[in-house]
Amino acid sequence: MVFNRLELPHADQGVIDRSGFRSAPCTSRSSGVEINGNDKETVADPRLQLAIYSATQRLIDHRASAVGIKVLPEYQDLRTLAHEIKKHTIEHLDYYLEQLEANVVGAWRQGDLLRGCAASDRLVLDLAKQRNRG
Repeated sequence: MVFNRLELPHADQGVIDRSGFRSAPCTSRSSGVEINGNDKETVADPRLQLAIYSATQRLIDHRASAVGIKVLPEYQDLRTLAHEIKKHTIEHLDYYLEQLEANVVGAWRQGDLLRGCAASDRLVLDLAKQRNRG
């Protein structure tokens, strides 16, 4: 019997590198599937091929129904724009984090955060009261 690495009781063991991250021990097979040397037979199995094809086709069909050209024609443009925004944000992350820190510290000093929390609480309570009346 072969277990997936995550099912093993010692799966959380690993090596801690200089940065403090824990890495999993290296294994020759990451999937945990053992084929017992019958690779060609297994890959040639028509039932396995059909199962893989069916699962893959279902994923393709589901994606097409969610973001296909008929459903969301601008999908690729949106993906490209999202990629550009993400890239820009990562490249300038230090600036945005400093800006966030300055805004949070400034709001805290002015008491805006506390007033904002109280206002949010009142808004939620008022909404809840209105729903109960209607």
